[in-house]
Amino acid sequence: MRAHGLSLLAIAHRLGVTINYAGVMSEIAAGWPRLDPINQSEIAEKFDIPMQHICLSLVKLIRRADSISRQETGRISLDTLAKVVEAREVYRDLPCLGTEFKPFRVVNSVFELPGICSEIGDLLIRTSDLN
Repeated sequence: MRAHGLSLLAIAHRLGVTINYAGVMSEIAAGWPRLDPINQSEIAEKFDIPMQHICLSLVKLIRRADSISRQETGRISLDTLAKVVEAREVYRDLPCLGTEFKPFRVVNSVFELPGICSEIGDLLIRTSDLN
């Protein structure tokens, strides 16, 4: 399924056609082995996919305890890297009390995404994926 999704993205990108990015990215992310958030960022950048379609991956990046490795920094653009670092700093400095949606709001703000990382209903279902 992942190969099908990647092929669809490549064709749509080449032809300049807009497709259901959310559905295709879900299909790609659901494949095995699981793609890490950096892989999903690479795909989004390569095929000009709006970042709101990889919001969950961005949230995972800002919430994870491990720092961004040197190898990972070479796999994403400087713009995306700068935004991830900024979002990690903002998230780290937030008070611990409050809602679980703070990381989504941080990503939304730093990456200037529409809404709270697109469809909040979709994200609510997958909050268990964050850990």
